[in-house]
Amino acid sequence: MAVYLGALADAPYFSQYRQRSYPWRAAMGVVDGAPVVVITRLQEALWTPQAIARVEFVGAQVATITDYTHCPWVVASVSSLVVSGNDARIL
Repeated sequence: MAVYLGALADAPYFSQYRQRSYPWRAAMGVVDGAPVVVITRLQEALWTPQAIARVEFVGAQVATITDYTHCPWVVASVSSLVVSGNDARIL
């Protein structure tokens, strides 16, 4: 597991999302009852869930981010997924 202990503004994590060559969005959601960030991708005019990330806080600070972008089987295996916002849907 990679651990970055520096300032959030300098974190290399976010540059991975900047490099994507396709339209994508992040939205708050709930997977199997747990709050997550849902990464969606525009496919055939629909925003489709591609990955999830868990963000854990200690107080007001982000303690850990567990990003399942490179684990497509995670989204495929969830029992329920609710995406909030304008593109809300239940899968």
